[in-house]
Amino acid sequence: TAESLVSYFKLDFDGKLNNFRLQQIPVAFF
Repeated sequence: TAESLVSYFKLDFDGKLNNFRLQQIPVAFF
């Protein structure tokens, strides 16, 4: 259904955002 598709993309986007933040942490320290 469209609802599950939206929730999937939201989860995928949240995951990418978290990965991006984690990748940026070392940059902040160095």
